[in-house]
Amino acid sequence: MWKNRLGYILTAGAMFLFVFFFSEPFLLYAGTALILIALVVGIGMHQECRDLEVRLKVGKGVRGGGELPLEITVRTQKSPWFLRCIQMDLAIQNEMFQTTEQTRLILPLSGRANCFAMKETIPLCGEIEVTCSQIRAYDFLRLFCTEIDTLELASAVVYPKHRRLQVQLSRTAAGIPRYTGMVQNRKGSDPSEMFDIRDYTPGDDIRSIHWKLSSKTDSLILRQASDPAHYNTVLLPDFGQNQLKQKHAAEQINAAIGYTVAIGEELLRQNTVFGFAFPTPQGLKIEEVRNRSAFQQLIALWLSVPVQEMSGTGLRYFEMNHMEERFTKLILFAAGDDMPNPGALNGKIDVTVLAATETEHIKTSTAGTCERLELPSRWEAGECERIIC
Repeated sequence: MWKNRLGYILTAGAMFLFVFFFSEPFLLYAGTALILIALVVGIGMHQECRDLEVRLKVGKGVRGGGELPLEITVRTQKSPWFLRCIQMDLAIQNEMFQTTEQTRLILPLSGRANCFAMKETIPLCGEIEVTCSQIRAYDFLRLFCTEIDTLELASAVVYPKHRRLQVQLSRTAAGIPRYTGMVQNRKGSDPSEMFDIRDYTPGDDIRSIHWKLSSKTDSLILRQASDPAHYNTVLLPDFGQNQLKQKHAAEQINAAIGYTVAIGEELLRQNTVFGFAFPTPQGLKIEEVRNRSAFQQLIALWLSVPVQEMSGTGLRYFEMNHMEERFTKLILFAAGDDMPNPGALNGKIDVTVLAATETEHIKTSTAGTCERLELPSRWEAGECERIIC
């Protein structure tokens, strides 16, 4: 833009300079006209930018490695006379892997309503936040630049590609789970309060009303037997930001996330209750999964939590908290050749490590109660694999 301004100023200045040499009134009129045009364009540009409205919409249903649809709408109350284009600086950040991509867009304007559709490639799964750091509007002479209010944050969750699996849990198990300790969100784990509470509805047995609690809440509270279902299997995805430097890292991590979701959905299809754990900055988070809706909400939460710096952090949390005393089977998900080493859990709990690698066929290896399975990261449409873990 500075080149346009410099050229315009030099042209106007040359007009006035030539007046002294040639004494032509035409040159004086032309120089004055250039100055008046610049003033009119500047004032009109400022007025049109006050009525400018910019909106950003992010598409849904994107899969890892696919393209994220972006729709930008620019509206003005009247057809612009001086405004010709806007410049937007967008930042696309993956909250799970803390990666950011910067992109600059130049959008030409014509008429009152302008709609622009584009696509940005998203290499990794996770929650995506699209922010606009700066919006600038330019006139048709590129002499003036006006700052526009930035857009609100737009977000979307990028899920892994769907994978068809047949999952069978092996009957072998190591260790005996201890149910005396507290486990997050497990119903009935506190022996002193073995009941659930809910609001009274007409038709309920009046003998089940919790009168003491009802007197404190000014509403009728009903208590009923809780469901202290025990689950012995826990799923633990364990990735790290250090793996992003590896070759084909995005493809392998997306595949590992896909295997995690596919195996969880298959277990629910078999009516198998399980625990889902993942590392967070505050430690290991464990949730009980009993139905598909709860699992989908948990997956969306997991994809929004930043992964740890180093892979294997989740397994270390698991060992530090002695979680092998509460479960009999651990299914660990990894990506690439840098797999976590569960050797310390050998003989204490049945461990299956599922790693998405560059292999073309499933490879297995066993050491005591620990089994490693290398699964192909590339997946053909319609292909179905059978996994025993």
